[in-house]
Amino acid sequence: MNNDIILTEFARVINSDRYQYTESDIFLVENMQNKIAVFDMFFRKTEDGGFAVVSGIQEVIHLIEVLNTTSEEEKRKYFSKVLEEKHLIDFLSKMKFTGDLYAIQDGEIVYPNEPIITIKAPLIQAKILETPILNIMNMNMGIATKASMVTRAADPIKVLAFGSRRAHGFDSAVEGNKAAIIGGCYGHSNLVTEYKYGIPSNGTMSHSYIQAFGVGAEAEKEAFVTFIKNRRQRKSNSLILLVDTYDAIHIGIENAIKAFKECGIDDSYEGVYGVRLDSGDLAYQSKKCRKRFDEEGFTKAKITLTNSLDEKLIRSLREQGACVDMYGVGDAIAVSKSYPCFGGVYKIVELDEEPLIKISGDVIKISNPGFKEVYRIFDKDGFAYADLISLVKNDKDKEKLLSFKDENNNWNIMRFIFSKWTLREGWDNPNVFTLCTLKNGSSDIAKKQEIGRGLRLPVDVTGNRCLDRNVNELTVIANDSYENFSRMLQEDFNKNINKNEVTSDLLLVTLEKSGIPKIKITSELVNEFKKELIEKRVMDSNNVLLKNGKEDIKEIHFSNETLQEHSIQIAENFVKYMVEKGTNRIEIANGDNEPIINKRRTFISEKDFENLFEEDKRFLYERVYHEKYSPSSF
Repeated sequence: MNNDIILTEFARVINSDRYQYTESDIFLVENMQNKIAVFDMFFRKTEDGGFAVVSGIQEVIHLIEVLNTTSEEEKRKYFSKVLEEKHLIDFLSKMKFTGDLYAIQDGEIVYPNEPIITIKAPLIQAKILETPILNIMNMNMGIATKASMVTRAADPIKVLAFGSRRAHGFDSAVEGNKAAIIGGCYGHSNLVTEYKYGIPSNGTMSHSYIQAFGVGAEAEKEAFVTFIKNRRQRKSNSLILLVDTYDAIHIGIENAIKAFKECGIDDSYEGVYGVRLDSGDLAYQSKKCRKRFDEEGFTKAKITLTNSLDEKLIRSLREQGACVDMYGVGDAIAVSKSYPCFGGVYKIVELDEEPLIKISGDVIKISNPGFKEVYRIFDKDGFAYADLISLVKNDKDKEKLLSFKDENNNWNIMRFIFSKWTLREGWDNPNVFTLCTLKNGSSDIAKKQEIGRGLRLPVDVTGNRCLDRNVNELTVIANDSYENFSRMLQEDFNKNINKNEVTSDLLLVTLEKSGIPKIKITSELVNEFKKELIEKRVMDSNNVLLKNGKEDIKEIHFSNETLQEHSIQIAENFVKYMVEKGTNRIEIANGDNEPIINKRRTFISEKDFENLFEEDKRFLYERVYHEKYSPSSF
């Protein structure tokens, strides 16, 4: 080891991959250094396919502070050892961050593909921050998210983070414990975390402490008594005894009870007292400990469970009825054990106000272009139900973004774009009208799942299914082999369709084609039509056409005046559409031909939509740009 090399905090700035500086050299030579770049830091997926917890923002801000406050001399010392291009060394030694940093606050929940950090700065400034930012955020968010998973499984029981010994190095132990607190942990055990962040540390005792007093039951009791006598008057007067060094049930818990009695510790004790179990069948042992404590009058004694716990084991302990007051979780949180590599990325999305996009054969790697804001929409009860990612040309466009009409009083159209994952099983997105397929070679099963979402009847503003065929139309911007797939899909549907099923859309189209004024064709009329067909034995209550239904409908005298007025046309069209029942030919248009007009569709009035939008807008909460950091703030 070279003892002449002493790393200062600036080493965190240069903790980078070489290509970022190789590319920066090219940008400098080509006079591109003053182009304003926008980079997004986000993640693509999580372990459980859900959300992540933000952690590490303060560390990133500190990183930029270090960049701006480090002297030119110190910067030159670093760069001269690792770079050979004098012009680049001169540039970097004088460089300070002059851009803006936009970030979601630590502790917020975020979802895939949402910008967590946005850097808007001259190109080289933004470029060299890639690895340092990802190094900070991936570690912090991986631990915070894992802590959230564990603490949600344990709730309402509290969780302590005890993983410093298993953490991946110094920063992982120190910042990792802070991240665990952000993720939901009640406390931690690391002294430097307490020193740096002011978060009090907690601790119990180790097996080696007990063994230091000798071997056997008497030595263990002596260790317990000595511990209690020395710690009961201290500021942190927690008296949690480790009872599994020899035999938790027959020796350890009994020694703990004796030690508490000998030292005068009972339910009147102002601090916390109890035991920790760290091996064996924790559920069984915890129940035995609880029973013995209660028998001896120690009803306030606490039981802490440790031993390689994670969210799955905690759920199992709960199912087994474990008696527990606190969980201690180590490596599962400290290294995000089941998912140790958090997949945060840092991608350029704009350069000199020109949006940039990365196209990939792997759909998950396609980036969202442009300078973006993220908004969270809340319902009337204050619960978040949707996140909205919007493009914003500049910082003054926020009011314009939220306006319902533009400066010319024309309607602004808001479109929601769902990722392909939300079109799979488990998601309820009925209002899907257009599918844009980006990946070649998607399986037939995946295609069926995605298209099936678009074929579902949409819902109107009240949540009722919309049967209007002018609305219920799916357009697929297809790529490979969709012609064969559509033919097979149509054949499969027609092969398996129940020709005798009387569907709601068939009832609707029957009324629409029977000369009934459109204003009278309501859901109530469709339901009345269905009710009368059942009562008159044209179909049964399971919506299945009866044997003589096609003939019997011709003789029906409808109770409803509108239906009776058009009864002849209704009977004719009902029979017609039952005979023709099945799918129409799926139209395939070649992209080389004239483009398809993907028409705008709506099933509520503009006024209704305006009212709905205005109601939601009251609960619209800007989530990304909580704070904007500029050089003047450093």
